[in-house]
Amino acid sequence: SEPGGAGAGIALMQGYAMDLAVDALRAEGVLRGSVELAGNARYFGKPPEGDVWGVAIRAPADEDQVLALVTMESGAVAGYGGPAAKAGAAGGHAMAIAATAVEAAARAATLFALGPVHGCALAEKLGWSGMWVGERRRGNELAPNIVVTSALRGTIQLQSAGGDANRPTVQPCPAAGGK
Repeated sequence: SEPGGAGAGIALMQGYAMDLAVDALRAEGVLRGSVELAGNARYFGKPPEGDVWGVAIRAPADEDQVLALVTMESGAVAGYGGPAAKAGAAGGHAMAIAATAVEAAARAATLFALGPVHGCALAEKLGWSGMWVGERRRGNELAPNIVVTSALRGTIQLQSAGGDANRPTVQPCPAAGGK
């Protein structure tokens, strides 16, 4: 998706549709569930098993490869970008977690457009939960790389996928000063 292009408008409409669906389900007395659309999701209530929902973070170059899981009690997660997209040095796509799906979609599109350095500065200033998923050189190979805001640290669990070469690295936002 091009930053600020039609993709951002579509992402916002999809987020709004998910929020309307959750509102309709709650109005019918549904206490918990998830609504998923185009790889984004909105969660409400406690999950059927456990206390938190687990959100799979997939590799930009291989959507079948789960790099990490992020846990959340409720809210929405949205991604923006894709395998061929470039988000600053990290490449790949940006993701955001927020209370509503339309808010998560708007944040993800904003973070993608700004890239990891400037997006991190904004996300840290506003307290947003966000990340950039891409690739980084590790020797002669490209390896998965995740840059996370301080609001997401502690909620991300790395998954081992095919040994150390495919194991992602997780870095704090440059704006956070590595703290």
